Amino acid sequence: MLRIFPLHIFAVGLLCLIVAVKTGFELRDPIERILISVGNWILLSAPAASNINQLQGTWQIIAGVTWSLPYEACFYLLLPWLAIATGKNAHPLVYFCSAVLLVLLAISGALKAHMFMAFLPGMITAWASRKKKIQAWMAKPAAGIFSAASLIAAYGWIDVQEPRLLLLGIGFLPIACGCSLGGVLVLRAFRKLGELSYGIYLMHGMVLFTLLDLFVGREAASQLSEFSYWALVSGALALFVLFCELPHRWIEAPAMSIKLPKK
Repeated sequence: MLRIFPLHIFAVGLLCLIVAVKTGFELRDPIERILISVGNWILLSAPAASNINQLQGTWQIIAGVTWSLPYEACFYLLLPWLAIATGKNAHPLVYFCSAVLLVLLAISGALKAHMFMAFLPGMITAWASRKKKIQAWMAKPAAGIFSAASLIAAYGWIDVQEPRLLLLGIGFLPIACGCSLGGVLVLRAFRKLGELSYGIYLMHGMVLFTLLDLFVGREAASQLSEFSYWALVSGALALFVLFCELPHRWIEAPAMSIKLPKK
């Protein structure tokens, strides 16, 4: 939870700034309604159609990536209760806060039962990666080729959601077992990308929207050549990755270092 919310709140702040620019800093809704809309975004209860200050398609600015956050929050909030089965107990305050937040998530309508299935391949992968026989098989060089082939197939050839999720789970199994894809994943640059991955995931849509909508303009962007488009986007995303170090260092990392009260 301390990983999810602080950076998410920062991202919602950036979203509000972009909305303000797009609406010409004009109040199209009463301030109390805008505050409710922003509050829904912060509390992960904003549906896809939830617009801020009557800006149609507000969710497109952030590329709709916040859909997964209620489910991630739910999993984190369930951890203290699941730990009871292992004989571990948390501070009563942790159980109280967890219960309250779970109830708020449940009544917000942000959680859809069928969407939990999207996380099933990852759960199976996490379980399988703890089996010694599977770990031994995944330690072989062929596992890296198997992993890369599965991930490439998932995004290169498969357009159907269910098979793609299955291939992603299969592809990440060797990685979860320690496969470094020939040493690539242990390189310093890739390890740093892993640290910044949540911020990149959360804010990349806003960077692309700001670049192509606010600066270049949609009409001008649609007329760019393929090379010009990818050169522009690649350069912007490279700078964006460097920028992500700042919120990670000043917001995400300090929040994750906070110690929760013990029993």
